[in-house]
Amino acid sequence: MIRNYNMFVGGYGSKTEEAIHYVRFDSEQQSFHKLDAITGIDAPSFLALHPDQNNLYAVSEVEEGELVSYQVGDQLIETSRIKTGGSSPCYLHITDDGRYSIVTNYGDGKLSLHPLEEDGKVQLQADLHLFQKSGEASHPHMCYPLGYDHMYIVTDLGQNKLFLFQLQSDHQQLELQASFPLKDGSGPRHIEVNKAKNCLYITNEFSSVVAVYHFNKSFTNLQLAQEIPTIPPDEVQDNFCADIHFSPDKSLLFVSNRGRDSIVVYRVQADGRLRFVDEAAALGEWPRHFAISPDGEYLFIANQHSDRITVLRVQADGRLQALACHYKIASPACVVMFRQG
Repeated sequence: MIRNYNMFVGGYGSKTEEAIHYVRFDSEQQSFHKLDAITGIDAPSFLALHPDQNNLYAVSEVEEGELVSYQVGDQLIETSRIKTGGSSPCYLHITDDGRYSIVTNYGDGKLSLHPLEEDGKVQLQADLHLFQKSGEASHPHMCYPLGYDHMYIVTDLGQNKLFLFQLQSDHQQLELQASFPLKDGSGPRHIEVNKAKNCLYITNEFSSVVAVYHFNKSFTNLQLAQEIPTIPPDEVQDNFCADIHFSPDKSLLFVSNRGRDSIVVYRVQADGRLRFVDEAAALGEWPRHFAISPDGEYLFIANQHSDRITVLRVQADGRLQALACHYKIASPACVVMFRQG
């Protein structure tokens, strides 16, 4: 049984504030403890760990976006910092082999590929894709691995499309394979993939709907299997759904609502479709992001507008139980689980 859960938290703090925190949650005492915190970076709104967990990466979501690396130890030590080649980067992905970082630059519609050195330091972009070619607003939000053939899916909330890229590692290039228009007014934001079921799950920020698609292995065909709302039909509060994550065994799917400020739980059926299980208050305002503990016991929620990380316990039936504890940090936007202590 895991007692302590370690995590890194980033958000929209300024460079003069402690904008990245290293935090421990004690499940027996139901309390948080700050292990370390650093200044020197503006708006580190998204974080990611290297597969070896020896390096932490952060994007600085500012006009001239930055990608920063830190050596992980008892303290975080900055090791490199470069420009992303775009504005307002909001997401980064570290490839499974630890050789590249892929960054979505939300502000000006660019996707940048950055090689990583053996010691984890970041390099200037080796490839840069501009989505906005026809005058329409482009806001790529997430880059997610499909799970085979070095394929990655990018959600473009502005153009209301999905883009499929293949990483040509030897040539340090991201090669566009296909694009898929989605329903008008959807606003695709974050995704999850169940490779075993050939299913793709999209949180649509503007329509507050999770769309479930079946895909073939070559990902040349997407078939809409289900649309399930994240809010009741009589909801009057403006809502923008945000993050989405599977439980470790992929039996449950969790989604956050910003506006209604809740977490919704669905049970994944044999055919990949979803069945509603529960909805619980996020215990804060504007749950932009959340992380699930490796054992699937807890959800740690970054409530951006109420400056707190809150905790929900996942019960055996999938329903959520609120815990009274919370952790204070300015405008949290991302939680990343770290090796356990």
